Amino acid sequence: MTVLIDAGNTRIKLDWLKEGSGHRAGNLLAAGLDDKDAIRRWLSELPQPPSSAIGVNVAGPNTAALVQEALGCPVKWFASAPDSFGVRNGYREPGQLGADRWAAMLGLAWHEQQRRAGQPLDAAAALLATFGTATTIDTLRPLDEQHASAERWQRFEFPGGLIFPGPEMMTAALTTGTANLPHAYGDIALFPTHTHQAIATGVAAAQAGGLLRQWLAGIELCGAPPVVYVSGGGWPLVSDEVDRMLADARRRLHLPLQPVQWLEAPVLDGLARLAVLTSQAY
Repeated sequence: MTVLIDAGNTRIKLDWLKEGSGHRAGNLLAAGLDDKDAIRRWLSELPQPPSSAIGVNVAGPNTAALVQEALGCPVKWFASAPDSFGVRNGYREPGQLGADRWAAMLGLAWHEQQRRAGQPLDAAAALLATFGTATTIDTLRPLDEQHASAERWQRFEFPGGLIFPGPEMMTAALTTGTANLPHAYGDIALFPTHTHQAIATGVAAAQAGGLLRQWLAGIELCGAPPVVYVSGGGWPLVSDEVDRMLADARRRLHLPLQPVQWLEAPVLDGLARLAVLTSQAY
């Protein structure tokens, strides 16, 4: 049994790879970075002890050591690469891209391959917005047909993306960086009329504005509106504003409405794909 590990900024996420399927089991654990007990309880409920693990780690060496000790099996930590299994890394220095973002792009490519299967060639990019401790908004575009592989449209390129503070970090910054503003949550309005509402709306508008910027850039890049995927614990705080701004933009551009698609754990999806393809490569 292979365990999948996403050691992020504030949490560890674990799942395991279903044998012979190439898919995650969907038995997700999300625990604090130092919560070894939670990891051991989760391991005790697995059908069998893990024999191997594959993961990405942006939390540092102490977290890597804690996870390895708790699992009791070898762990293969993956880093970003210039090209991995049909996805090209467009970063100026590919190794500087966070390993979690790279794994998420591999997971997004897998979801896009599933969406495109049996469909006419589709020029649209895919956009993944992850609202966590930090918000990342990354784009994946299909390579044009002359660069496509024999499977057609199975190759993609990550041209780059955004990083900025997540919803909770933005809210906390107003509390710690000003004299009188509260750590506030509230409903969202076009013209807020009290402080809690003004803070909640400002944070949601900033997050949605970053997503809309990249959505419009995706149209310029590929000539078609990107398919939008979202993830992360901060999504409920910004979902209404994202939906409103995207719907308004589509109306103004005379495009049909298209709902966003939720991904529970795109990093782990990418690791599942890496685990399968790596084993097939040898």
